[in-house]
Amino acid sequence: KIEHLSNSTVASIENLPFANETFDGVFCVGSVLNYCDAMVAISELERVTKHSGVIIFEFESSWGFEYKGRPEYKKSAEIVTVKYMKQPHTQWLYSYKYIKKIMKVHNLRLIDIYRFHILSALHYNKYDDESAATSLAKYDWLFRYIPYFKKHANNIIISCKKS
Repeated sequence: KIEHLSNSTVASIENLPFANETFDGVFCVGSVLNYCDAMVAISELERVTKHSGVIIFEFESSWGFEYKGRPEYKKSAEIVTVKYMKQPHTQWLYSYKYIKKIMKVHNLRLIDIYRFHILSALHYNKYDDESAATSLAKYDWLFRYIPYFKKHANNIIISCKKS
């Protein structure tokens, strides 16, 4: 939908058509990482980011409450089929520890971590009601400071710096 816009590029995150160290900052949000190989995608984000540049990306975590009680819960990397807007979606899930290992390989230093979809994921796991779960997301800010709950956030945004 953006290819007609000036200065737009449509490409795969696993093979970005940019020279090494092109950008001061790179943003990859919307759980794009969950639809590809995180090792390859993060490698590409690092490659196109200048030294000391910032990379911000989001992923859906296998530690999320939504997956508690399922075989993929807490796995390092696992392909799953989930229901989103009443449609099946096949995607990867990654643990935070797995993503941190990838960051270390690529000399990416953690700046900040933001966790969300906590209470909503817990409700969805128990009641399988997407609409009701969505309405609870506004209370996530309360739970992101409680250690037990924050480690079970479904989504994580990482801010890091290329060393």
